[in-house]
Amino acid sequence: MDRSHQAEVGMPGDPPSGGVPDRRREDHRRPYLMLPPPVRSAAAWSVAVILLITVASLVVFALVELRAATVPVILSLLGTSLLYRS
Repeated sequence: MDRSHQAEVGMPGDPPSGGVPDRRREDHRRPYLMLPPPVRSAAAWSVAVILLITVASLVVFALVELRAATVPVILSLLGTSLLYRS
């Protein structure tokens, strides 16, 4: 490749021959649409299961740690729900 050809074509990364760098178009594609539907569904179910396990483990932890207060709290919640009648 000789010098005259490089001057016509330009080096990689150089702006086009007009001297003004081209403006990049905005990308309106959604990243989650790049995945196939079964993969998105599996990911959604995985997140739901992880969230359920986390909440269940926190409930079990609270019941074990607050053993003495568990029964009164449950009874007060039940009593409150009975009082709340429209």
